[in-house]
Amino acid sequence: MIKSLKKIYSLLPRKDRFRFGLLFVMMVVASLFELIGISLIPAFVISIAEPERILSIHILGDFLRDMGIDTTQRLALTGAIALITVYLLKNTYLTYYKYLKQKFVLNKRLYLQNRLFKAYMTAPYTFYLNKNSAELLRNVNGEIGKIITGTVLPFLEISLNTITFIFIIGALLYLEPVITIVTVVMMGGGGYIFLSITQKKTEDSGRISRLASGDMNRMILQGLGGFKEARVLNRESLFLKQYNKFAKKGIGAAIYQTVVKSLPKPIIETLLITGILVVTLIMIFEGRSFNQIIPTLTLFGVAAVKLMPIFNTFVQQVTSIRYSADAVFTVSGDLEYLEKITASEEKENLKAVERVNLQKEIVLDNVSYRYPGADSFAVKNINLTIPKGDAVAFVGASGAGKTTLVDLILGLLEPESGRILADSTDISENLRGWMKNIGYIQQSNYLFDERIFRNIAFGIPDDEVDEEKLRNAIEAAQLGDLIKRLPIGLKTRVGERGVRLSGGQRQRVTIARALYNNPQILVMDEATSALDNITEKFVIEAIERLRGDRTIIMIAHRLTTVKNCDIIYMMEEGEIVAKGTYNELMENSQQFRKMSLIDD
Repeated sequence: MIKSLKKIYSLLPRKDRFRFGLLFVMMVVASLFELIGISLIPAFVISIAEPERILSIHILGDFLRDMGIDTTQRLALTGAIALITVYLLKNTYLTYYKYLKQKFVLNKRLYLQNRLFKAYMTAPYTFYLNKNSAELLRNVNGEIGKIITGTVLPFLEISLNTITFIFIIGALLYLEPVITIVTVVMMGGGGYIFLSITQKKTEDSGRISRLASGDMNRMILQGLGGFKEARVLNRESLFLKQYNKFAKKGIGAAIYQTVVKSLPKPIIETLLITGILVVTLIMIFEGRSFNQIIPTLTLFGVAAVKLMPIFNTFVQQVTSIRYSADAVFTVSGDLEYLEKITASEEKENLKAVERVNLQKEIVLDNVSYRYPGADSFAVKNINLTIPKGDAVAFVGASGAGKTTLVDLILGLLEPESGRILADSTDISENLRGWMKNIGYIQQSNYLFDERIFRNIAFGIPDDEVDEEKLRNAIEAAQLGDLIKRLPIGLKTRVGERGVRLSGGQRQRVTIARALYNNPQILVMDEATSALDNITEKFVIEAIERLRGDRTIIMIAHRLTTVKNCDIIYMMEEGEIVAKGTYNELMENSQQFRKMSLIDD
């Protein structure tokens, strides 16, 4: 539990230490109010039963007589007014404290969610190769909330209750030391035994809950994402059964957590009643009079009313912190790992940087790359030059290294050895500036359920969209006719993943997106492989019109899409095994001829 609290503390900014200090001071004041409120009740009882005891107190008695409060009725009235006033002040103050506490913790939830989302959005490309989006979604939306409600809030509650407990027990020890020690040992011992018994199972149930939540998200995303296939193949039941399986695991963990959190109340209640009876018996055996026993019982009774929820809450909150510990270490692990490896970029990822313009050529100088944990190289010893304005293509069987090589050129991957140069400058010196000069079109068109113009001006606020850039991109991608036919034109929503558009229309929207910033380099990764031949022909014609000022880099399985490229590189097992124009490769490369036969 201490480890998870330290981890949470390390995740919060330094300025929050002052806020924690302020909340701590407010907790002390709140505890003092509680102590005063508890003390006034037995004093009020004494003022009614034995008013002479109050008036016999040296300073207080003199003050009351000077104020004209010297009869039982006046003393009782004054005591009642004082008691009501203190409780009004106490509860008003506690309400304000709770407001500040909620504001603080909810702002911390937003802070951690933004920080984790930013860490994921700026993570290296390799981070995503071994991650499931359902897990990342769970961490941002679910685990952060669990950390706040299951760790930060309980810690603040424990802190307040601990201070209040110390004040109340301190006062009771001063008045009745033996009775107080007996009561505390009974209640504290019971709570300690309970927490010791449930510790491991509570931590395990928290881990099970986290895993189940991620699996449930995964089933929902996969089921809805593959809705058409699931419906046609009659596989809906698979996703439903799997979801139900994981949900039951999560429910089992939640039931355990709920039951464990509910157990302290009856246990502590039993111990408290036993304690009060023990207190009564002790006073009887001490030979105290009835008038002496009643005020003491009243004091311990009022204290018990406050101490029982404190003990109960303490045990519940410790259980909650243990249950949430797995979420704390999962989120902190991702944050620490990602922020450490991106620290060298000095936050340049999200800043405006100067675009790297290509003047002459792109050079790959003996480039090799191996994926993390892999034994063999995905690409090795690649040496080539792409002159500005040329159209080049990489072809080969699946797994030949084409996409890896293009990811290296894009700057998504960093070469294990060798360099990638834009003219004579290594692109690693200004990756963001390099990426700003690239338009990227991939096989799977990523369109979100928004208006067409927002899908083209990807990630740009409406008031910052450049109308001229938008028009030029639409014209270059030959989208104009489609937009004219739509009743509300560019404001038409495309549906999730662009389902309201045809395959060719979706591809043209992504081409327009790639061209919005007027890049000098256009990278196409199997951009037409999912299209029929006629649609592909129109898309290729649109791309052909872009040649000249732009350098085009293509990956393709269909050789018909690369016939007009200036040079084609044939890849196999991460190496370039042949290169030339389409006709040269048809003449000199048997492997290329085999590919052309398959293509036909």
